[in-house]
Amino acid sequence: MDKPAFIKTTDKETADKLIKLGFTLITQFNDEYIFANDSITTFDKNDKVEFSNIMYG
Repeated sequence: MDKPAFIKTTDKETADKLIKLGFTLITQFNDEYIFANDSITTFDKNDKVEFSNIMYG
């Protein structure tokens, strides 16, 4: 199974952590942060992130 293209979160602390881990922030609107799932760094799944192949929705 291919890895999802995007990581989404509404948690600022999680977004800051993703940035520090090297994930590319594509957009931030209101409280939603969308990252490209482009880092070779692994990120532990938790309730504050959603992995998706759909950017919006």
